[in-house]
Amino acid sequence: MRCGVGDYTGHLVQALRQRADIELLVLTSRLPESVGQDPAWLRRIMPTWRIEALPQYLAVAREFRPNVVHLQYPTQGYRVATGPILIPMLARLRLGASVVETWHEFPPRSFGKETIAMWCLAASAQAVIYVRPDYPKHVSGMLARVLGSAPLRFVPNASVIPAVQITPSERSALREQLGCDDRHIISFFGFAHPNKGVDQLFRIADPEKHHLLLIGELLESDTYQQHLRELAGSDRWRGKVTITGFVEPERAARLLAVSDAAVFPFIDGGGVWNSSLHAAMSQGTFAIVTSRERQGYTAEQNIFYAAPGAVAEMRVALIRYAGNRSAVILPAVDNAWAGIAHAHAELYRSVMNNGQ
Repeated sequence: MRCGVGDYTGHLVQALRQRADIELLVLTSRLPESVGQDPAWLRRIMPTWRIEALPQYLAVAREFRPNVVHLQYPTQGYRVATGPILIPMLARLRLGASVVETWHEFPPRSFGKETIAMWCLAASAQAVIYVRPDYPKHVSGMLARVLGSAPLRFVPNASVIPAVQITPSERSALREQLGCDDRHIISFFGFAHPNKGVDQLFRIADPEKHHLLLIGELLESDTYQQHLRELAGSDRWRGKVTITGFVEPERAARLLAVSDAAVFPFIDGGGVWNSSLHAAMSQGTFAIVTSRERQGYTAEQNIFYAAPGAVAEMRVALIRYAGNRSAVILPAVDNAWAGIAHAHAELYRSVMNNGQ
């Protein structure tokens, strides 16, 4: 499944599997297109995450007898809340396992079924991992009371694509493929949802100076993504935009590496929790990202932080810094995930030793 949390989980799993102190089993969805023989540590058996599929979860869990059950929440694959919120409860009550949860999104701002789901998750959690540094200030009211003394631990995100170095000849070949002439390549990488503000790129960039590179899928069935296609085909931008569709991680890395800037105009602001931003940084590519906490250019990161919606400010930053490059350290991505896996292992050990 093409899901940001799925990408995160996949990289975490591979890093955890490198450790001698962890035996791991992954339970995930069964897809019609799944082919080939899965490794023993992977069970693609869940036909749905509704209540009626929970006996299959319990059967696998009783066979494996985990010390820790770790739930990633939310992901596109769940689609419904009932199964995922009951899995931690069953893990504690039926299996006697410790429960760790990673919360990838802030709690809902308004009351609804998602709020109730978060309360249920909090009631089961013995530790919560978060990838957004300011997450604790969003845990308040009933959610904080239900969570009680369960520790909240910040574990940073990392790139979900490899770091690459491209030769001058490869750079020239990629530029020729994109048909950008002598214009700067301005890229966006990730899922093009309305909260990502991708439409702002067509106002931030200048078609006389820039070639837009949208690395990802734009589906005709999605109203917002169809709007992006219409902007790309407008008189102003026709012939000056490349939409790649879904690409494999290595290809995405090379496209980001050839880019002169990567722009992430997120509506609510972004930061170190965004794997797309890490992906651009790992290639040494200059990036612009919106933020509610930071402002201006940071040379150490090669990032310009702008307020959400500050199109004019981002336009000026693009003109000034596009083409800036920082050093590419090839083992950096693997090292980052090894560190993330270590932090997880320490937390698993902690909840087990505390008898929680």
